[in-house]
Amino acid sequence: MRLTFYSCLLIFVLTVILLVTGSSALGWTILEDPYIPLGNVLTWLAVIALPTSLYLGIKHFRSPMTKLDKIYKAIVIVSIMLGVLWYPVTWYLADNFSGSFGGNGVFRGSARAGEYFWYYTYAIIGLPLLLLLSYFLFRLHGKFRK
Repeated sequence: MRLTFYSCLLIFVLTVILLVTGSSALGWTILEDPYIPLGNVLTWLAVIALPTSLYLGIKHFRSPMTKLDKIYKAIVIVSIMLGVLWYPVTWYLADNFSGSFGGNGVFRGSARAGEYFWYYTYAIIGLPLLLLLSYFLFRLHGKFRK
C-alpha cells in the first residue's frame, strides 16, 4: 500500500511540475488517430492520484472511526470516481480526445463547453485539497481542545 501511495503522490507532483513549467513533453503524442497528447493522460492520472493518495495516506480515510471520518471517506471516494471520469467528461465536452475547445456554435467543443470543463477540473482538484485542509484543521482543533 505504501508503494501505491508514494506512486500516486509522485504522479501528482511530477504532473503538476510539468503543467506549471509548461513542459513540451505534455504535447508528445500518445496516439495519432485519435490524437491524444501525453499531457492529457498525465493530467488524468494526476486527478485520480491526488484523492487516491489521500485515501491511502490517511488512515482515518481507509478505516473511519468517527462519523466525520466516514464523511471524509465518502468524499474522497467520490473524488476518486470524479477523477476517473475526468477524461471521458473532457472527451464529451471537447468532442475530441485532445481536450481542445473551439468557438463553434454547437455546445460540444465550444468555448462554453470549455468553461464547464474548467469548472469540473477545478472542482475535482479543489475537492481533495479542501478535504485535506479540513481534515488537518479538525485534527488540529481536536488537539488544542484536549
